[in-house]
Amino acid sequence: MTRNIFKNEDWNASSVRTKLAARKAKRLLSIGFLFVFIAPLALYLLLTLFGTGGGLFSYFIWTILSLFSSVFQVAIPLAILAGIAWTIVSRNRPGTPPSDQASGQSRAGGSAAGNPELRKLAQAAIEPSTLASLEYLRTQAQESVSRRKRLFIPAGIAISFGLFFLMTWGGRWQASPGMFLPIMVGLGAAGGWFLATFVPEKDFAQKLKDTTIPRLLANFGEFHSKADEKPDISRLVETGVLPRHSRMTADMRISGIYRDRCVTITEITLERSFRTGWSTRWSIVFRGPLIELAASGPFGSTTIMRDAEAGTELPVSNGRALKPISIGDDTFDAIYATFTDNKAGARQWLTSAIGRRILTMADGKGFAPPFILLEGTQMRAGFHCWDLRNLLKPPNPLSRDVEAHVTALEAELSGIFSLVDALVEIEQAYHRADADRRHGP
Repeated sequence: MTRNIFKNEDWNASSVRTKLAARKAKRLLSIGFLFVFIAPLALYLLLTLFGTGGGLFSYFIWTILSLFSSVFQVAIPLAILAGIAWTIVSRNRPGTPPSDQASGQSRAGGSAAGNPELRKLAQAAIEPSTLASLEYLRTQAQESVSRRKRLFIPAGIAISFGLFFLMTWGGRWQASPGMFLPIMVGLGAAGGWFLATFVPEKDFAQKLKDTTIPRLLANFGEFHSKADEKPDISRLVETGVLPRHSRMTADMRISGIYRDRCVTITEITLERSFRTGWSTRWSIVFRGPLIELAASGPFGSTTIMRDAEAGTELPVSNGRALKPISIGDDTFDAIYATFTDNKAGARQWLTSAIGRRILTMADGKGFAPPFILLEGTQMRAGFHCWDLRNLLKPPNPLSRDVEAHVTALEAELSGIFSLVDALVEIEQAYHRADADRRHGP
């Protein structure tokens, strides 16, 4: 009988629930677009083709399409403007006291300021002189942003007025000027704000990361970090664990010994290009940490857990196609397409309990459930981030003091290493099951 490990439990906040909801929303949007736009247009074209395009029904369909077009011409710019306004307001809220600035849920580690252990570890790892130097850089960056805002925001508004009059001169623009002008002015002001804040915030966030992360890593073991060092992911792409892409960028690569195993953590971004008219656009298909774990012993078989929607092509190992396998759980099979070259061995270690651990290891950390490759002496797992910011770079870096940011970064590192702990548990479960299978009961 099929077992569902989520039965009778509240999983509304889990990474699994988020992923399934995103898939459902994508399908609903596709269906909605089909029925709202494509179906009426196709019907109108058919009526016109067969000579009934001048009738009342045809006129009614065309009126509906025109109405939708007018609504979307106004709604889409307003929605963009509202999103920009919300971003600006949320990033410029009055600061909270330093002791509470890092409270709330960090993406990778839960409450930061509310955890005295994390704060103590963070403060012990960073010298007071380093904190003071970073705080000085933060205040200098804040002053630079203030000066740039006074210059760029009025310039953006002036440019938007100029563009508005150029576009509406002589009645060349058919939309309502009363609606179009506020949108143009709002976009101009928002553009000036982004230009004023983007570079100083980006530079300070990178400086904060480069200065503090190597020191904070000492709390987890002997680690060293390198910037822009790309891992070899060809095997992961070949097997479908990571998506095919046109280019890869890597921000920071962390390597060291953790729990007597060699561990490498690399933040990677995979992008795919596509042509739109005369231009090339880029779409992010994966962004997040790639964790590579050297196992305590070789894996006797190859096992792949990839996205269930990654395609139907069978992965290959040693020239042979791997076989699909199910652990008999609806939720797990909805998330993963699992393949192995040893079905009997895989069923022995990939139990419902291990399936539950895999599905829930990213809960509360802002990542999707991992996609995993076990092969040779390595276990490799990719965790896609739900949000858009980079790992180990604080949001709103200039709005809070450095001590609060350092505590939050310690919490985020703790969350990332909790993912490593979960992968170690899975690797141990594999080798326990393999030993039991070899030696018998």
